[in-house]
Amino acid sequence: MSSESSLASELVQKSGEVLLGQAVRLTGRECPLYSQQMAKRFVIPLMRLEPGESTFEGGLEFMVLDAAAEKEPFEVEASCHVDNRGSRVQVKVQIEGIAHSHCHHCLELFDREVSGGFDVILERSNKVPGNDLIQISEDIDEYDLTPMIIESMIIEEPIQLRCREDCLGLCGHCGKNLNKGACGCLKPEDEWWSVLKKIGSKLDLESGS
Repeated sequence: MSSESSLASELVQKSGEVLLGQAVRLTGRECPLYSQQMAKRFVIPLMRLEPGESTFEGGLEFMVLDAAAEKEPFEVEASCHVDNRGSRVQVKVQIEGIAHSHCHHCLELFDREVSGGFDVILERSNKVPGNDLIQISEDIDEYDLTPMIIESMIIEEPIQLRCREDCLGLCGHCGKNLNKGACGCLKPEDEWWSVLKKIGSKLDLESGS
């Protein structure tokens, strides 16, 4: 994570894009980044940090688009362990919560448990930022971890969302949710057998005549 701005602008997810209030240029098009429905931010109060270790906890609500472009609200709780070493602040975040998802097979809404986490180092120095090192200014009084929390949830997002492993999906003919019972449509193999039987009956009639 080279910096907070590059983290946001380079946020490329395998599962979809986050619904945000502020749009940025992403892969040649306007793409929103932070959810306007977010209940609150998750920040580290850098100026008020005591030396040594401390822990912060809080909740977030946000919404993303899944791989099928369906809106997916998240409700998560984050626990942040901070080790303040003066010019360097080491941060470890663990996240758990619930996502309100659409099944990609039967299209029904369902709740699924989500979890994730990340480590990052905030440093007041001229060092070149790295994958886990973010350079911050001397006078910054807080650091917002909200974008990283959202990103960590997106990274863990499956491409295919299922309400259950044995989801039967929808009938390809009538669209009925097969988890709620069978429909009256013929299966493809039944249709083939039906056609073959008709052909066989026709051939029997012709041979008999």
